[in-house]
Amino acid sequence: MALPTTADWLEYLELPKSVIDGIQSKEASTYSANANQFLSALVNKILYQTVDGYDFKNPFAKFDSFDIEYGDTIENVWVDAVEGYDYDPTNTNPFGQVTPNVTVMYAQINSERQYKVTIKDAYLRRAVLSAAGITRLVGEILSQLPKAADRENYFLTMACLQNEDIYYDGFEEVEKGNTDEETAKKVTATIIDAVSGFESLNTVFNAAGVLNPTPKSDALLIIKRTVYNSINLDYLTGVFNLEKVDLIKNIIVLDDLRYVQLTPGVAPAPAVTSVEGEDLDFIVLDKRGFDNHVALQDGGLIYNPQGKYTNHFYNVWRITAFKHFYNARAFKLVEPSAETSESTGN
Repeated sequence: MALPTTADWLEYLELPKSVIDGIQSKEASTYSANANQFLSALVNKILYQTVDGYDFKNPFAKFDSFDIEYGDTIENVWVDAVEGYDYDPTNTNPFGQVTPNVTVMYAQINSERQYKVTIKDAYLRRAVLSAAGITRLVGEILSQLPKAADRENYFLTMACLQNEDIYYDGFEEVEKGNTDEETAKKVTATIIDAVSGFESLNTVFNAAGVLNPTPKSDALLIIKRTVYNSINLDYLTGVFNLEKVDLIKNIIVLDDLRYVQLTPGVAPAPAVTSVEGEDLDFIVLDKRGFDNHVALQDGGLIYNPQGKYTNHFYNVWRITAFKHFYNARAFKLVEPSAETSESTGN
């Protein structure tokens, strides 16, 4: 009996034609860089790589309160001030009752987000020459999961601040001046009035209408960058600066006070990203009013031995709200009315 030839073995093994063609192709005299099969942006067998990635720090993260380990609701109880009365020597009944004035509001988990990324280790190994290379690359990819959550948490807070109901008088309008300097003066005067008003003993600057003054140390200014720069550069020819006076100790400067919203599309339509909310210019509020809590934060992975890849997961569930017991005002700059322009001679 004749021994099987190589051709017989190949036919018996039923190897795919693509494998046979790859084996039978001649060696190339020049190197042709092959794109990585998992991440086509990478080229296989690079001697050295630098790995950088997107970074973001949520300016509102410092206002997160305690974590929620059990349940899904927070009961916020406000105990109002007790009123006194004139002493009556004839009223000697100590058993009369005075019910305390208590207001209750509830905040529930309103965001349950999951983040996922797939790592194909076998293919990524072709793009590096050492274990350190793949560790650095995979580490940077996985680090984007909590960063993505942090970015979304920022927009969740911005969406909360776009709720007109948390402000005692909704979105208030401030007329611009006829020059940048006049506008800067008007904005500054409005901020001063809001902060000093918060410090006073009244009930008119919070949505719940309760007596709750805000110390200057707890007043927070959230302001659009263009308005902030206008105050610092134009007002009093640069002499005035919000950070250098004892006006407000907490300032967050943002490019936009609106939020980004992703609306999933129905196939074949793609998802749509849009900027939502009122184009506010600055907000003054009591930072103690933030009712932000992490209810769940965990992660995990699962390896698919058939597909030779690992799926990594990161979960964040949150409560994002603002307690109506605390002072808050929001402002939007508008063009001066015809009456105002006439009164200034323009």
